[in-house]
Amino acid sequence: MNSPLLQYNVKITEPEFRKAYFKYFKALCLVSYRCLNNMDDAEDVVQQVFLELYEHLDTKSIQGDVYPYLKKAVYYKSIDLIKKEKSQKKYIESLTTADQTGQMENLFDRTELEKTIYEIVDTLPGQCRHIFIKSRNEGKSNKEIAAELNISVRTVEAHIFKALKKLKTALKDHLLHILFSFL
Repeated sequence: MNSPLLQYNVKITEPEFRKAYFKYFKALCLVSYRCLNNMDDAEDVVQQVFLELYEHLDTKSIQGDVYPYLKKAVYYKSIDLIKKEKSQKKYIESLTTADQTGQMENLFDRTELEKTIYEIVDTLPGQCRHIFIKSRNEGKSNKEIAAELNISVRTVEAHIFKALKKLKTALKDHLLHILFSFL
């Protein structure tokens, strides 16, 4: 039986919206629950449908009883949630494939390698470390570093050469690993 207060041929007013909310909320939760088999998700879907309706009160016009409109909106919103969850599940499963697992291991290896490199750089003498960091991390040219530190370009080159030599010596056991992990 249609309630005359809840039949609309024009825009919905806020008092009519409140009446519809309190009258149909539980019934709409059951509609959504039949699709989702999860009451928390069902209530969220119904809340979302009512929120979207409320946000468009001034522009939304419903012909006839509001319940069929709300029921259909809740049903479609529930189906959309199922599709979204299936899509997310497929994506998560794709991350666990052998290829993705290999990429994650590679990322872990790179992180470990970077940590080792930073540890070696930390053992460099003060000015050598300072110059190497300006060169590699800050991307400054030898000329810029020389001007900034008021030293010759040759001194900058010598410090960078010294740092690279120490890194090469310390990482010689890892060179093959480095070569393959960065390719």
